[in-house]
Amino acid sequence: MAARKRPNKKERILNKKRRKRIFFIAGAVVLAVLISFTMLRIFVYGRDVVVMYVGGYPVTREELQFHMSMEKTNVSNYFHQTHGVNLSGKSWHREYDGERPIEILRERGVQSVTDAKTLQIMALDYGVTSDISFVSMKEGMEEVNEQRKQQLEEGEILYGVVEFNALTYYHQVMGNFRTKVFEIVKGAEVFADERRIQDLYEENYYIYNNDENITIAELFVPYLPYGEQPTDTVTLSQDEAYELIVYIHEELLAGADFDAICEEYTGELPLESTLNYNSTNLGGTLQLILYHTEDLQPGEFSLPFQNGFGFSILKLLADMVEVSMPFEEAYTYLAEIALEESFDTFLEQKARAAEISIRPLRYAGVNMP
Repeated sequence: MAARKRPNKKERILNKKRRKRIFFIAGAVVLAVLISFTMLRIFVYGRDVVVMYVGGYPVTREELQFHMSMEKTNVSNYFHQTHGVNLSGKSWHREYDGERPIEILRERGVQSVTDAKTLQIMALDYGVTSDISFVSMKEGMEEVNEQRKQQLEEGEILYGVVEFNALTYYHQVMGNFRTKVFEIVKGAEVFADERRIQDLYEENYYIYNNDENITIAELFVPYLPYGEQPTDTVTLSQDEAYELIVYIHEELLAGADFDAICEEYTGELPLESTLNYNSTNLGGTLQLILYHTEDLQPGEFSLPFQNGFGFSILKLLADMVEVSMPFEEAYTYLAEIALEESFDTFLEQKARAAEISIRPLRYAGVNMP
């Protein structure tokens, strides 16, 4: 058997260079694959990636996930009641009788963000705001939080929370948009339906015309909901409002005049209202009032109690009084209710008519918030 020829020096150098070249090419290929994979993940999973458009305006992955997070409890309850499952972890991606939780959650998120973006676009069109991007909202929240932090460090008294989270700040911004857009469109694009006003009166006829009513005066001390900033009419935190209502009650026990003390500490006279014992429309509100006045005689007042975002003291003015309020007198109040209903319908129609464009690959990459 012939001996294997030993490569000379030149061949050894060439072989060494050849191996280096192969290693370099292989490394470059691996690096290119890694870069491509990373770019694909950023393209699909990046939080600022645009996953859909509403009315031509982009919705990022982070924004859609934010709205999905608000729907998460509803979807969980639905699958628990319908399929008897408690969703967690991988169970969100399993299928139950043809329904997959993550897909339902995405769909709910799309509907939620469409409703929100529709109102935001209107706010933009009417000059209420100049930027409706999710990034802008987050930046606004950071600016407000930084400002409140500085105020606190400088010894200023802050009402409400010191620092907003995304949810509380979002609701504040959207609430402001709704209020301002409503003021712009009512009487121009949104109108109170006269037939609806008449129907509201007829539906509540027994409240306006009967002899089974209770008449009360309410002293109400409001407090700031969690995350809200002080306004011209509401400046107290929940603890501060509670301390004030307790003090007012002590003053009443000492003989203070109900109307005078109400005007002194709230800036307004007590709100007087007449309610029907048999009303079904008032629901829990009526039950709350009856509970706190059932042992009172006309002229007496209740203990303080929490009532929505505030604390109340009720004074019983009259019991079982006869009321007769013609349609003309109730018209203004009922017209405002009808106008609010029309505005809700107006927004809903706008949202249903909005042009929605979804990017399938990016949309499919939107997972649990």
